[in-house]
Amino acid sequence: MLDRRLTVLENKSPPAWYVPFVLTLLSTGFGIAVGSLITARYTHRAEARADRLRREDAAISVASEWIKMFPSLQHVYKCLDSPDLLREAKNLNAVLDYGNWLETTAQRLGHQLIDRDLLKKMGLIDRMSVFVGKYDHAAGILASAQPALDIRLYSGAWTALGEQVSKEKGGEICHHKTV
Repeated sequence: MLDRRLTVLENKSPPAWYVPFVLTLLSTGFGIAVGSLITARYTHRAEARADRLRREDAAISVASEWIKMFPSLQHVYKCLDSPDLLREAKNLNAVLDYGNWLETTAQRLGHQLIDRDLLKKMGLIDRMSVFVGKYDHAAGILASAQPALDIRLYSGAWTALGEQVSKEKGGEICHHKTV
């Protein structure tokens, strides 16, 4: 019995030439797959972090622009609180310039180019809502005044601003009307 076993072991042929080749390919393929998964995960994390930093930088830039506008914002809100002042072109233009700037900022928010949470903490998101409310109120007063003045025509292009204000109000219907 022992002789038979020894004969079988002695006659056993070496593995076929392709077995080491197949094992090498399998281990290389496994290594490539694991390495690719790890690389993809870290790349995704790095891109997400870089994107977040870009949005934060953009939000700080927008906030800086907004702070530079503070002196003119007092004038804008004074005009909105006294709608008859909007009959003068320079006053109306000041209000429209601010509305256009808010529209541009709202478009950036809509395309997620700016960190919304950071702008919210700074109060700019709330100021959008205040502006739209005051503008709509002033437009209503001027539309029913004698002589009537329809300033809602100017705000027709402020669609992104209306969307952001509506989003901020939790999906409530926004009073801002577009033409």
